[in-house]
Order: sequence, then structure tokens, then C-alpha cells
Amino acid sequence: MELVDWLKNFLRWKDQMDQRLKEVKVEGNLLVAVYEGKTVKYLVSSSCGKDCIVRAKSGEVQGICVENVEENFKFVISHWKEFSEMPNLCLIFVNLDLGEKWIIFPYTHSRIADPSTLEQGLRTMFDVANGKNAEVKQEKKARKMFEESEEDAEDEE
Repeated sequence: MELVDWLKNFLRWKDQMDQRLKEVKVEGNLLVAVYEGKTVKYLVSSSCGKDCIVRAKSGEVQGICVENVEENFKFVISHWKEFSEMPNLCLIFVNLDLGEKWIIFPYTHSRIADPSTLEQGLRTMFDVANGKNAEVKQEKKARKMFEESEEDAEDEE
């Protein structure tokens, strides 16, 4: 399956409840989704480069759909500031072999995420879409309100 076909199918699947998607057209490397009241253009490419930034900044595209590969991940990380300055930009990373994806809106994400853990968080989404299981951290068992702990026993002495 080609990336553009995957995106067509995904947009149709996503619209099953709303039924607002009226037409999906392919114009070169653009996929144009026509909804009731709006049109969304996606740049579909195997690789993410400066062209993606230029076309998104100009308003030509509102979404970028690329393959979920290391080069694209590194490009987004190294150009995060530019991506995060575009309010309605949607980035879609797709692993065609597994049929997995991760989607992010950099503008919104940059406002709610901790900058010090940005790369780690994006890396986790990247890895999960590539079939790697996220490491599960062991958490402490939550104490019940009236449950005594060893610390409480020491305090009483």
C-alpha cells in the first residue's frame, strides 16, 4: 500500500461518525480532503525536509504525512521550533509495514509538554509505531487511607 492510499483510508475511517468528508482528491504529492465547510491539504511524502516546512509556513498545506523512519524523526526534532510555530499543522507518521501511526499537532504539543522531555516523549510514540513496546515502569502501590505503613509504626514509638 502506498502512503497516499493509507492516508485516504485513514481519513475516511476517521470520518465514519461525523460523515462530513465529501471528497478526497490526489493532486501530485498533495492529498486534498474536502469536508463540509473546510478543505484540508496534506503533503504526502516518504521523507520530511525543508520543503515540508516551507509549504506548511506558506499555508499551502495543513498536514504532513510521512513515513515513520529515523531520518524523518530526526528532522522533526531538529526543526521542532519551526513546526511548533504553525498553529493548525498536523504531522502524521506512518509505518506502512505494521499499519501503525502516530499523530501530533506540534503547536499544541509544545504548549502542554515539558520541553526537557520532548524528544523522549516523541521517541516513545515513534518506537511504538515501529512495533517496539514501551517500557512499563513499576509504580508504588497506592496506600489506602487507613492502611498503616512501616513509617507510621516508627512514628508511634
